[in-house]
Amino acid sequence: MALQLVPLHSRLELVEQCVSLLSDEWPSGKYERLEVIESKCPNPPCSLILLSRQTDEGDTLIGHGRIVPVKDMNDMLYVEQVVIEKAKRGRGFGKRLLEMVEDYCSHLGYKRLF
Repeated sequence: MALQLVPLHSRLELVEQCVSLLSDEWPSGKYERLEVIESKCPNPPCSLILLSRQTDEGDTLIGHGRIVPVKDMNDMLYVEQVVIEKAKRGRGFGKRLLEMVEDYCSHLGYKRLF
């Protein structure tokens, strides 16, 4: 199974599914959730999604993490709203999501991640 981390804004067809994933973990109003995760920018703050690439079935949403700049710290981000699909937990996807988020942030030039 090939995994891919992409900004949610590049896969807008998965926004509703992502909202459901987050709301299952942290109940909230749909419109408030949409406002937070629908960033249209590849730079922070933005939502990142972990996908399983399956050639004949399309991509499957595995998890979500949001990166947010730390105020007054230009080289620092923190990760929030990290969640893995319930049926996929306990298989190392959370660890892999965070590793991929670190790589993504490093490519953007950030030095520290919390």
